[in-house]
Amino acid sequence: TCALPICFPVTIAKTRNIDFKVSPKYLMEVWMKQDRKCALSGEPLEMRAKCFKGEKAWSNSASLDRIDSTLGYVKGNVQWVHPIVNLMKNHFSEDIFIDFCKKISERHK
Repeated sequence: TCALPICFPVTIAKTRNIDFKVSPKYLMEVWMKQDRKCALSGEPLEMRAKCFKGEKAWSNSASLDRIDSTLGYVKGNVQWVHPIVNLMKNHFSEDIFIDFCKKISERHK
């Protein structure tokens, strides 16, 4: 069992031939630097080793994100985000994602 929720990203990285060159120690440093909050939304996150299904999967579990999706899971290119944020951001750049979030927010004021 992993102490950090990184089993899934490691598996995905291997399947897609994406570099995964960050250690659990480095990921914990990023986690602490972010003060246990989503890097993009500021929502509090929890570190869970167990994956959930259904609505529990979208709770406040930490999800590992590549800041620049054209690069691998390497130092300087990873951040912890809410799983919904990670799903929505998908392969878009952070700038494009944030721009569209602003547009959606403005439209629904």
